[in-house]
Amino acid sequence: VDEMTLDADTLTATDTFTIDAATAITLDSDSGVIDFDDNGVNIGRIENSSSDFKFESRVQDKDIVFVGNDGGVGVTALTLDMSEAGTATFNRKIIVSAADGVADNDFVAEFTNLEATDSRSYGVSIKAGSTGTDIALNVINRAADTVLMRLHGNGATTIGNTLTLADGNLVVASGHGIDFSAGGTSGAEN
Repeated sequence: VDEMTLDADTLTATDTFTIDAATAITLDSDSGVIDFDDNGVNIGRIENSSSDFKFESRVQDKDIVFVGNDGGVGVTALTLDMSEAGTATFNRKIIVSAADGVADNDFVAEFTNLEATDSRSYGVSIKAGSTGTDIALNVINRAADTVLMRLHGNGATTIGNTLTLADGNLVVASGHGIDFSAGGTSGAEN
């Protein structure tokens, strides 16, 4: 073929190389590895790793980026930052559904910070919007018609029903109080 040469195990095209099949195209590697190179430099790999389907960015500190088309506009949906140990940045919402739909004690989401020790008590950080009155965290019921708890950007907290302390104490900073006016009485402790 005029624009292609075959040298041992290497097929080289001098122009765009198109594979066009009437049905499925199968890539079958007995090693379980398919590499993506750019001018001889290995930039990515798809691998069968003990039957796990593994995607790998092979260049140091280079990201894995998922891009799509939203109404004719290119959108970077997800970026995995390899220079930050795989920190994931989503362009918009994350929707998490129950795994099996069975009424059990499974968590929909769980956050674990391995650096949360006695001297480094960092947990989950949630940023509010552009002003202090924006909602930082909103917890609603299943029917989505009742706010169970709301944390505002200015630090105010709204509890939709009863606040129960299973253990410990409710501590109010000096100079501040507790307002019971909604119940008909008011009082403060410093």
